[in-house]
Amino acid sequence: MQDILAKMDTAEQSRTREMLQAMQNSAAFASIMDKLSIMERKTLILILRHFGLQSFEYHTLLKVTNYSMSGANLRVALNLLRNKGVIYAVRKTWGDRLFFIPTDLFPRLQQYLMPLQMLPVVTDSLSITVRHEAGRGLELDLFYLLASIAKYGSPLTSKGTIHKKNVQKMLSSVAITVKDLAPLKLQYPNPDVLPSSVAFVLDLALKLDLIRKTPDAYVLQDDALFSWLAQGRSSMQIRLWALWLSNVNGTEIWLQHLMHALGMIQDESWHDIRDLSDWVIKHEFVSISNQIATDSLHEVMMAWFTMLCAFGWMEMGAGPDGHTYFRWKIQMEAVAIEMEEEGLFYVQPDFEIIVPPDVSFFVRWELECCAEHVRTDQIAIYRLTKESYMRAVDHGRHLDDVLELLVQKSRTGLPDPVKITMQQWNMQYGRVYFSEVILLRCVDDQMSQQIRAYMTLLPELQPIGERDYIVPKDKVEELRSKLDKAGVTPRKHLEQLVCGTQGTGYPQFTGRVPSSHAENVNHAQGLVYTQQNVQYYDLDMTFPSDEELFPGLLQTPKMWIQERRTYHTSTSKEIIERAIEWQTNIMLSNKDREIMVMPIQVRMQGDHWLLKGYVEGDGSSELQEISGEHWSQIQLRLPALT
Repeated sequence: MQDILAKMDTAEQSRTREMLQAMQNSAAFASIMDKLSIMERKTLILILRHFGLQSFEYHTLLKVTNYSMSGANLRVALNLLRNKGVIYAVRKTWGDRLFFIPTDLFPRLQQYLMPLQMLPVVTDSLSITVRHEAGRGLELDLFYLLASIAKYGSPLTSKGTIHKKNVQKMLSSVAITVKDLAPLKLQYPNPDVLPSSVAFVLDLALKLDLIRKTPDAYVLQDDALFSWLAQGRSSMQIRLWALWLSNVNGTEIWLQHLMHALGMIQDESWHDIRDLSDWVIKHEFVSISNQIATDSLHEVMMAWFTMLCAFGWMEMGAGPDGHTYFRWKIQMEAVAIEMEEEGLFYVQPDFEIIVPPDVSFFVRWELECCAEHVRTDQIAIYRLTKESYMRAVDHGRHLDDVLELLVQKSRTGLPDPVKITMQQWNMQYGRVYFSEVILLRCVDDQMSQQIRAYMTLLPELQPIGERDYIVPKDKVEELRSKLDKAGVTPRKHLEQLVCGTQGTGYPQFTGRVPSSHAENVNHAQGLVYTQQNVQYYDLDMTFPSDEELFPGLLQTPKMWIQERRTYHTSTSKEIIERAIEWQTNIMLSNKDREIMVMPIQVRMQGDHWLLKGYVEGDGSSELQEISGEHWSQIQLRLPALT
C-alpha cells in the first residue's frame, strides 16, 4: 500500500491513506468493510476465492462467476471497490487493465470476510509426540550464507554463475535442503549449477538488499547488513515471513490463503491440522476438487508444513488419536522485544566456544570471522583454530581485536591456555605482508626536487630512488588534489590501469554508529522468478464514467431503466439487446409473478421475442429459454452506479 501511495498524485491519495490507517485498527477497518454493498462484497469474495494475490483482467473475473453475477454488476462493483481503496489497477502496454489486491491488504480482507478461527487443542502437551521439530531458523541460514560470502567471496563465471567451489561453501552454510523446498517448485536462473536451497536464501538476501549482483560477483551491502544484524531474531523472522509470503503468491490460490491465514495465529498452542483443511473446503477456494482430491489435501498440507518446520517457524506432532497437530514457534505479528542485556558465550579450555541463543548477531558475525563454525541447533558451537585465526588476520583483524572479543563477550573469561596459544599464532602469522601500492614518477630531477620540497605537506609520499615515490592506493585521489592545488597537476590517467580500493572483504562493525539504511523488504530485485507482474506496469488511477461503463447510456430512454412497462415487441427486443450488450439483467413480469433474467441471446419467433438466459433465484444454473408471449412487462435493470 505504501508503494502504491508513492506512485499517486496528492489528489489521488485520500482513499489509500484512509485504508492504510484503517488497516492498523480493527474497528476502523470493519467500519469501512461494513459499508460495502452486497454486490461489492460478493465481487470481493469472488476475487479472493479465485485470484487471491494474483492479478486478473475483467473478462477472466466474468468467466469465473459462471453467470452467478451479471457483467454490469461486476464492472460497477470493481469501480466502487477501486474508489474505496480496496482494489487497484495497472494498465498494460497495450491498454488493458490488470486488477489486483495489495499484498498487505490481502490478509486483512481475508480475516474479515473468511476468518480462520483456530481453537487450541485442549490436551496434555505430553500426549503429543513431536514428529517434525522446528529447524534452527531461516534467519540463521541467511546469516551463515552472508558470512560465507564475506569469508570466501562469490565470484561469477563469464556466464554469470557462481563458481562451483563457492556454491559448495554456500550449500554447506544452509540447513534447509532441496527436498524441503520441493513443494515451492522454484524457478530461477541456472538451476543446473545452483541448488534451490542456495537460490532461495540468496533470493532473500537480494530482496533485503543485503547483497547486490555486480558483473563480477555478489557483493555485500555493508550499511544494509549492519542494519539487519542490529535487529533481534523476532524482527528478522517477521520480515522473512513477509518475504516468504511473496514466494507463495504464485502458487495455488488455496495455498496463498492458507499461508496468509496461518500468519494470523497468535499463540503457540497445539492446533489440529484438520481445522485448516475444513476451512479451506468451507470457503471453496478455487473449487478445490478441480485441483486436488480432498483426500490428498492433508498430504499436500503436510509437505508445506514440513517446509515451515525446516524454516524454524513450526513443529508438528502426532496425538494419541493418530491425527496430526502443529504449533507455531514464533508470533508473526508480535512486536519484537529485544533483550536489554546482550547474551554472552562461553570459551572452553579446549578452544571450543558455546554460543547460547541470546548472543547478538554482531558477536556471531565476528565469531564467524575468527573461529570455525561446528554446528548450530538451539546452541551454536565454534572452535578456535590456527587456520581460523589466520583467516581473521587476512580479513583485517588484529590479535587485540580477537582477544577483546573473546574477553568482553565471554561469560567466564578467556582461559590462559587459549590466550597463550593465540599469542603464539600471532608470532607466526601476519607480522609481515605484501602491500599493493602506486608509484608517483617524475619525468626529470628538477620535478623530483620540487616534489621533495612539498614533503612536509605530503606525508603520504615515501621516496624510493631519485625520481620515484610510493603512494598508498587509497590516497591517490587525495594526493592528486593536493598536488593540483600546489600547481603540480599529475596526468589524468595512470601509466598502468590500477582499479579497486583496499578493503578486507569481511566487514567489521565494531564501534560503528547505526546507519539510517531504510528497510527495503521486497523492493530489490530477487533471484527467484515471480508470477506477480503488476510492478512492471504503471498504476492506473483513471476511473470509467457511467457512459464508459455502459456505452450509449445517455441515448437510452430513461423509462427503459426507471420502470417496468409494456412495450411493442420490437421495442422489448431492443431492450433485451441493450441488456445483452451491457451484460446486465432485465426484469420480466405478468399478472402472476416477476423474474430477473440475465439474457444471453434473443431472436424473433413469429410475433413475439424468444430469449436464452439465466434466471436469478430459481435454484438452477442452466441456460433457459423464455418466450415473450408469457410476459407482458419488461424493465432494463442497472446496478447502482454510486
